[in-house]
Amino acid sequence: MSQKKLEFKVNPLILDEIIKIADDLPERAIRETVKGGATAYDHPAGLALLGMKDALVDTVINLKMSGGCWDAPNINFDDMDKGFRELIDTERMCVGMALVRHPDWQPEPNRDSGKIPNDLRVQIHGMRNSFTDITKTIWLIAQNNYFRVYRPTKGQDGRVNIKEIPVKTLFTEDNSEMKLLAEKLKRDRTARQKKLDAIREAKEEKKRAEIRKQEAAVEEKKRLSILEEKEKNRVLAVKKRQEDLNRRLKEAKEAIIESSPGYVFVKTKKGDYVLCAV
Repeated sequence: MSQKKLEFKVNPLILDEIIKIADDLPERAIRETVKGGATAYDHPAGLALLGMKDALVDTVINLKMSGGCWDAPNINFDDMDKGFRELIDTERMCVGMALVRHPDWQPEPNRDSGKIPNDLRVQIHGMRNSFTDITKTIWLIAQNNYFRVYRPTKGQDGRVNIKEIPVKTLFTEDNSEMKLLAEKLKRDRTARQKKLDAIREAKEEKKRAEIRKQEAAVEEKKRLSILEEKEKNRVLAVKKRQEDLNRRLKEAKEAIIESSPGYVFVKTKKGDYVLCAV
């Protein structure tokens, strides 16, 4: 199902707020004992609301955590309510959220990719009716010096899927020298270039393979032609030897006529020829 372009832009300055949220994250999730709290883990992620006004996302409201882990911060009902009220006070509309991973969370070498966790995918599907149109929201995943932006889509069955979207046209052009955004754009350009290079290399390899195939076909044709010529000459030679043998036997001038390796025709007193082994 095709989607219309988002009708808002994102001010890159919100990335400063997101970096600040990341820098202020505690070593261990806090407030697990409050009402609606959850088990606390090390290196917890943060969660923030994204607010929009006049078609510009320019506000980030950090939510208090009440336990949670590196991929799934827990926000209880009261703190979520306070966050939305604070956003409303700024006269902003919530158009999504930002998941901010802890700077020290890197249990695996590839954990700096900033990909959306499965838990958040499930939560977004659960909130599909919490927004006027869930497909007009964005979900930003920030991790160290990189981030990704995702957008929900809806299938005909109503199931919500999550698709990563390019940030090049989403962020306003000013302040593009900001480190986080500049790094994101640089890595995206590199990834796109690698993809283009791979496509180009695949096309060139296909051409080279076709050329090799054509050359092999030409060589095979030459080989078959040589074999055909050899077989033709062999048949002619055999025919010629047979004709020569028949002529010599008919003329009956020779006492011994060689037939084939190991055999000869010997002329009898009656003038006939007898095949003998030698």
